Amino acid sequence: MAKGIIISGYPGIGKTTASKQHSNIIDLECSDYKWVYKDENTKNIKKEQRKGTKNRQLNPQWPGNYIEDIINYSLKYDFILISQQKELRSLLDDKNISYIICFPNLESKEYYINRYEKRGNNTSYITIQKQNYEKWVMELLNSPQQKIILTDNQYLEEYLIKNKMLQESKQEQ
Repeated sequence: MAKGIIISGYPGIGKTTASKQHSNIIDLECSDYKWVYKDENTKNIKKEQRKGTKNRQLNPQWPGNYIEDIINYSLKYDFILISQQKELRSLLDDKNISYIICFPNLESKEYYINRYEKRGNNTSYITIQKQNYEKWVMELLNSPQQKIILTDNQYLEEYLIKNKMLQESKQEQ
């Protein structure tokens, strides 16, 4: 297996779960790099519930700190799962860093909104997803990058195993 396959993944595709199941996968949650939280109470909230909160400020080291770790971890892990923010993909393109984009099909909006609710995302985050889903998925569909397009009940890990890019974890067997 070649090291350093970077996958820019849409929210809810199972990045965190895949990284917990496989030691050769790392999920680089971008909010850990992008935001500095103003108070201790916000820092202690689970990541999914923190997404979209207003009690934060932009980290002055962003996005260089994130790109640097993506590059560093690509030497250590088979898969580096990263955010799908447009600005990050543009930076990767500018630096000629190859990556694959993974996202749900256009018809999966309600399924993904339900995923966000079940995992505990806050109302603000879910509203943003509802308002932008079609636009964001269409942008990804029109991207020149290599694509992995998931169906309603499919997760990234399943796709990678089915396509022989990843072996099932010992915990699953």
